[in-house]
Amino acid sequence: MGSDEPSGRNRRGPYAPTRARRDAVGSVALEIVDELGHEAVTTALVAERSGIAKPAVHYHFPTRDHLLVAALERIDLSVDIDTINNIDEQPVESINFETIIPRTGEHVFSSEKRLRLYVSVHGQSATPGHPAAEYFTRRTRLQLALFTKIVAALQVSGRAHPGLDPRTTAQQVIAHWDGLVFLGIHDPGFDLEAVLLDGIRRIVGRNWVDTLAALTATDAGL
Repeated sequence: MGSDEPSGRNRRGPYAPTRARRDAVGSVALEIVDELGHEAVTTALVAERSGIAKPAVHYHFPTRDHLLVAALERIDLSVDIDTINNIDEQPVESINFETIIPRTGEHVFSSEKRLRLYVSVHGQSATPGHPAAEYFTRRTRLQLALFTKIVAALQVSGRAHPGLDPRTTAQQVIAHWDGLVFLGIHDPGFDLEAVLLDGIRRIVGRNWVDTLAALTATDAGL
């Protein structure tokens, strides 16, 4: 293992760019999480499995926490600028949380090991200077922007209470999401995604809107 060049299926050549090498390390870290859990991720094991020399891994990821953040980044593919911008190009009637949540929640819904990775790193990110602090700050900012646009679109199409502030409501959705994720660690028996979506309906006032529509329908007989 004297070279920092990836070997086997991760082989990218002796002059692999830094980005490609970082992606390779992140992918291997995620493979270890999926197989053994985040507790098993170490610089030595990542170096062994990637074929990248341990000093090179340590250069790009100085601590184990950096490796765990890299694993999260490899699966957090949904809350990004393209997703936010594409919202503006969609018909208002087609925008909803039911299609966005499964995609943005892929990293926490897909397996218990990934759920534990997310909760563990998220908790540590509150420590000033922790490698995950920047990651979760960026992720929350993008998530807030995306959810604010969704709430506004729901209001325009009559599927959310018109008196809600979209940004404040989006913050409440994020808080609801994070609370359920932590609950899922201690009570894994419930359907996290279904409970999340049900809670969002209540937060945005969808039940109120549907009830009002039913009461005021011309065929309601009232």
